[in-house]
Amino acid sequence: MKFITKLLLAATAIIGITQCESKTDELSDVVIIVSPGAEKKPSLYAGEKTLYTVQLKTPNEFISSLEVTSFDPQNGVIPVFEEALHQKDITLSVPFSAPALNRDSVALVLTFKATDNLGNRAEVARRVLILNKAIAMAEKTGIVLYSPASGLADALEFENISHPFSLADAPDSTRADLYLIASESFEQISWHSKTQAKFLRNNSFDYASATPTAIQSVFENSIRTDVVNDIKINDIIIVGHGNKAQGVFFVSNVVRNGATPDCIQLSYKGIESTN
Repeated sequence: MKFITKLLLAATAIIGITQCESKTDELSDVVIIVSPGAEKKPSLYAGEKTLYTVQLKTPNEFISSLEVTSFDPQNGVIPVFEEALHQKDITLSVPFSAPALNRDSVALVLTFKATDNLGNRAEVARRVLILNKAIAMAEKTGIVLYSPASGLADALEFENISHPFSLADAPDSTRADLYLIASESFEQISWHSKTQAKFLRNNSFDYASATPTAIQSVFENSIRTDVVNDIKINDIIIVGHGNKAQGVFFVSNVVRNGATPDCIQLSYKGIESTN
């Protein structure tokens, strides 16, 4: 009994460190530790393969089995891995291949279930976001908007993102979905619109893994503004009209007091176009 108590205390400490998510009706003699831990929130492209490291222990005679299943709304429950075992302490590498998708992304749950010779069991879940690479969004980089004082391009249209223009010199300034207003020192920069475009700054948005569904969901379920003030490096700003998102900007750099005119450098992922 002392051995079991010590093992359970040690397992509790390890699980706390790795932030395992376990699901058991009561304390079990079976210890299951899955790496990477729950503090990681991984994403995989459909068809991409990865490995999970699974450590299993019991104070009884042996671990008898490990079963791994996946669940998502599209495919339901699917067996991933199953192996009969006969060891007290074992570490396994469990391969996982992300399933094919007919949508841009799906949230999937992997469940690891271990059982020992007395029928004791433990269960750990890992959540994975599966992305459809075929629907992965194209990115337009190297977009530059200059300080209005420079007389250079300081405005753009979302549907013609590669061709910024000078608002002051434009034949029709009302087509500017986005234009800059900046202080003389270029320390304070704000975004405005002539087309009633809406802006949503959300620096926790996953720009690298952006999908049309994710962009639209965040945009329509958040408070949008007519102006974005105090633009900074690494800002992530979703743009659109009404409650319809059109794309997301990433502010990659702000250049001021240099050899070139003051400017901001942007990357953009558009839902419909990145021309």
